[in-house]
Amino acid sequence: IQRWSRIDGLVNNAGVNFPRLLVDEKAPAGRYELNEAAFEKMVNINQKGVFFMSQAVARQMVKQRAGVIVNVSSESGLEGSEGQSCYAATKAALNSFTRSWSKELGKYGIRVVGVAPGILEKTGLRTPEYEE
Repeated sequence: IQRWSRIDGLVNNAGVNFPRLLVDEKAPAGRYELNEAAFEKMVNINQKGVFFMSQAVARQMVKQRAGVIVNVSSESGLEGSEGQSCYAATKAALNSFTRSWSKELGKYGIRVVGVAPGILEKTGLRTPEYEE
């Protein structure tokens, strides 16, 4: 803002995923179950981070009466995904942010749009063993 006096766009692309199950009766000591620390980290980055970054940027965009916010969600946020319930929930929240903010900010000339790419099978993200 100091250099250009405006913000024209924001792309919310940051996100983390720790593929884990809600319950895993087969693995010892809940090895593949989602723990609270991983849950909080996903919510903090994928949901809270997006909200508060967007809020800070939207304040400037409202003053300008222009801007674009792009939220990068996930196919998981639309359909859910086995072993990724928390991640899917944070991305579903992002989809809801997108719809709500487009209504809130549209009257100021600010567009809010979302994209929800699918998963790349080669990343290994479909299995809890990914992190090992």
